[in-house]
Amino acid sequence: MRVCAVCVTADGLGTGMTGGAENQVALLLSHLATRGHETTLVVPGLDDLPSTREGVRILSGWDSHKGARGLRAFTYRLPRLRQVLREVAADAFYIRGFSTFASSVVAAAHDVGACSLLALAHDFDLRLKRGDGGPIRRGLYERSLDGRAASLYYRQRGLRRASCVIAQTQSQLERCRLLGLRSACVSNIVEPPQEKAQGAGDGAHAVWVGSLSWKKGVEELAELVDRLHDVSFEIIGPVRPSIPRATVDRLLQGHNVRYLGELPHALVWERMWRSRILINTSPAEGFANVMLEAWAMGTPVVSLASNPDGLLSGDESLGLCAGGSLTDMASMIRRLLADDESRESAGHRAAEYVRRAHSPSEVCRQFEELVGAIRAGGREAYGRRLEKGRSES
Repeated sequence: MRVCAVCVTADGLGTGMTGGAENQVALLLSHLATRGHETTLVVPGLDDLPSTREGVRILSGWDSHKGARGLRAFTYRLPRLRQVLREVAADAFYIRGFSTFASSVVAAAHDVGACSLLALAHDFDLRLKRGDGGPIRRGLYERSLDGRAASLYYRQRGLRRASCVIAQTQSQLERCRLLGLRSACVSNIVEPPQEKAQGAGDGAHAVWVGSLSWKKGVEELAELVDRLHDVSFEIIGPVRPSIPRATVDRLLQGHNVRYLGELPHALVWERMWRSRILINTSPAEGFANVMLEAWAMGTPVVSLASNPDGLLSGDESLGLCAGGSLTDMASMIRRLLADDESRESAGHRAAEYVRRAHSPSEVCRQFEELVGAIRAGGREAYGRRLEKGRSES
């Protein structure tokens, strides 16, 4: 099978530092390659020559220096991307998360008789009103790319025309159904280090990983750090320019905070392994990559609002969810830190869950089965795959 993905960076192939969605694309392609599939990653605006990394061929989607400014998105870039994808002539085209490139991916797949797969990376991908909920310090062009018109374009020219929308969670799958989208669940992929660092638990009480942005709950994190003055925190990730300096100083200058900046993936894994819990303060999420990575290391999660598929609820949970309440979250953090037995049990359950449901072999199997069912063209086979996706999620 020939699989082609479009992504804004190829840094996930190797030791580069990327976001969760980009890392998911890289892991899926590289593991499909090890299973004998022909995989290609197309990066819009990449200036490097074609190359191969971790078994994945890397191509540029367009020349970043060509086209007239203000017009080139529609007069050169998107048409050129569609042409490059047609020339790849894959059996399946894949893109993850909200993107203005989605329409080109779907169109190119239609041109060559392939299937188009649009994977969701966040619950917001299904909304028409986007944005990260905080002050906007961006120009009109940048805001337009993340605004209602762009979201409507993504839904109408991407999601509604795709062969399948891939959901991360049951709630996303149900939302897709309500919108009338052809959809199925394929698990997020996780590949933990083969060897864990020594000295688990000698890190901070709690670790937080992500870009310091409104979307990731930077204000909520700052408030939590203030409330839990006797809890030590390690914070990992870049500071986004839209965050006021006063907020950054309030958070990172706390006596109980150690700010590590943006780290290579291997070091992030180590800090999660050494910490007692991982915290997530995002007001909304999809299925956060960092949660899966923490669970893979046996580190339970305390979340402000995100509770994918109810995994942070019930007697067999993989941590705790505060339902949006910072007061409850602070209490949960204290309680879990004080209860070694409960914390370790949740960590063991988390590691086992990831091995069972999110291993590269399992995720690739789900992906192969989905593409096979779509390409077979039989509604009955495709319907069975969709129902299986709902039950597995």
